[in-house]
Amino acid sequence: MKEGIQLPTIVVVGDQSSGKSSVLESLAGINLPRGQGICTRVPLIMRLQNHPCPDPELYLEFDGKHVETDEDNVTFAISSATEEIAGHQKGISNTPLTL
Repeated sequence: MKEGIQLPTIVVVGDQSSGKSSVLESLAGINLPRGQGICTRVPLIMRLQNHPCPDPELYLEFDGKHVETDEDNVTFAISSATEEIAGHQKGISNTPLTL
């Protein structure tokens, strides 16, 4: 028998520029990359924990890598990881990026 509780999962799906990232920003309290055209080009999995720490630990995991970041640099870190996964143009990938 598996112990613990099943945590809720939220999936955000919608047309381009319909506010998906804005919903996630509101839930997580962090800024996500913004721009013209397709900005979120890889699946973004956000694992959130409620913790009273004044400086939360933020890190990205993708392709076996672990990249530490902070609230001030998380947007740049996500953009850089997205480019590494999906390329520098407008390519997309089904390789997930976990925050």
